[in-house]
Amino acid sequence: MGDMFGNWFSFTSKEQRERKEKAARRKAYPLGEEQEKWEDETIKELFKDDKKADLKMIKYAAISLREMEANSKLDESDDSFCELEKALTRFKDTLDSLGITEEQMVKIKALNEVMTKAGKIEDLKL
Repeated sequence: MGDMFGNWFSFTSKEQRERKEKAARRKAYPLGEEQEKWEDETIKELFKDDKKADLKMIKYAAISLREMEANSKLDESDDSFCELEKALTRFKDTLDSLGITEEQMVKIKALNEVMTKAGKIEDLKL
């Protein structure tokens, strides 16, 4: 019975929450605020003619996809491939529930390719 209420009363301090947010931001944007600003501006430009595009969901999908790709270290074992395949299927289901279309996903993947290959801000060109 103690475990049943354990999560209800677990709080994090403002400092802990800020540290987690900074760490997540550094992971998503290793080149800093300029990289995030570039991504925001690029998303607006890429999807300016797409009336159905929810820019916050597009950004969420881009960050999630980058994180999933970074976390999936593909080796030659079948188990590793199966895990990646399952993760991609779950991610596709998530995209469907967010209303991300195949056409939007192609643009997100292109954006992510530039983001992950950039070694410095000057490399950010689409």
